Amino acid sequence: MGSCSGMLYCLERKTGAVKWTYDVTQDGGNNFHGSMLVAGESIIIGSDGVKAGHIYAFDLATGAVRWKYPAGNGVSTAILRLGAQIFGVAKIDDEENVLCLDLNTGREIWKVTLPLSRHVLNKSPVLVENVLYYGASDGKLYAFAAQSGKILWTKNLGAPIITPVAADGEFLYAGTESGILYRLNRARGEIESQFDLNGRPYHRRLF
Repeated sequence: MGSCSGMLYCLERKTGAVKWTYDVTQDGGNNFHGSMLVAGESIIIGSDGVKAGHIYAFDLATGAVRWKYPAGNGVSTAILRLGAQIFGVAKIDDEENVLCLDLNTGREIWKVTLPLSRHVLNKSPVLVENVLYYGASDGKLYAFAAQSGKILWTKNLGAPIITPVAADGEFLYAGTESGILYRLNRARGEIESQFDLNGRPYHRRLF
């Protein structure tokens, strides 16, 4: 399974023969983005585009669209799963939206809308023990209850967060546009330490 520009391909592993393809441009999109999520007999992936972006669920065997969720200008983050819920971040109406959808139907379970700066939304959230953590363009790190979307805590880091949030044990790590790498207590959101990178952290996962 792989993507190239606006196409999603499913290949036979032993021979490389193409089993099925899907062209995202037929829905107004430009590209598929983020890590694919395989869940049972489905594969879940997001797309983005000037005209339209979606989150898709494809049948693994046939490539048939089981459902697609309209996601504004699209999703460029990994799709995460917790049981029958999936999570992603989308740009909708020039706002940053943290989404929770039903895995089987694509039905929206909850959505939290946040202010959006000029930054590209390629910062995936992270899931730890039923809590979704996300570093937003408004400079705040958010902890959401995964089941309900309730905000458990926020911490303002003073500048747009431009890396994915990484979790390791009891700590979270995030980098900001101001060039600071923060280590925070995962349970309470308190800053434990910070390090001046003397440069701008990149968007890839921290570790």
